[in-house]
Amino acid sequence: MIIDAPGHKEFLRNMLTGASYAEAAVLIIDAKEGIREQTRRHAYLLSLVGIRQIILVINKMDLVEYSAEVFDRLTREVGNCLSPPGGSESLHPMSALSGINVTRKDAALAWYQGPSLVEALDSLDYKTFGRRPFRFPVQDVYSLDGKKSSWKDRVGGSVEGMEILVLPKGKKPRSRDQEIPRF
Repeated sequence: MIIDAPGHKEFLRNMLTGASYAEAAVLIIDAKEGIREQTRRHAYLLSLVGIRQIILVINKMDLVEYSAEVFDRLTREVGNCLSPPGGSESLHPMSALSGINVTRKDAALAWYQGPSLVEALDSLDYKTFGRRPFRFPVQDVYSLDGKKSSWKDRVGGSVEGMEILVLPKGKKPRSRDQEIPRF
């Protein structure tokens, strides 16, 4: 499954919800703009939810004339600030607009000897997929009495790929095709 989570601040909740289901991430950096605060924020949140495999892409290389110097400068900037603790990362230049280094190599990036984005995705360690701790991405909080921060608040979200038991009544939540149990 591939989830597209925009980098803008107002979409942070969407990014966290998407990342909570992810086993790996592709973090895209604009070659012309460089590393921004939102890039650092997203890298931090990816590490916070436990994503250890991150593919860093320097996109829009066409806007900087496929410059190896720009790529090297951004590689140095990435350094430790975006490295996942205990994880792995790889850095790839590309131009999504022209498809260069997305699926195929091109003479425009002749100086780059690494894999394309698709090759990098194919090299991810899929053995770890599915063996992650329980996560409950909160999608909303509903107040039953209309007051802010009340004991009657209910947290809404979804759990995928795992059966849970809700206590103290011992009920199992429904799947999408079953009747809703009463709690």
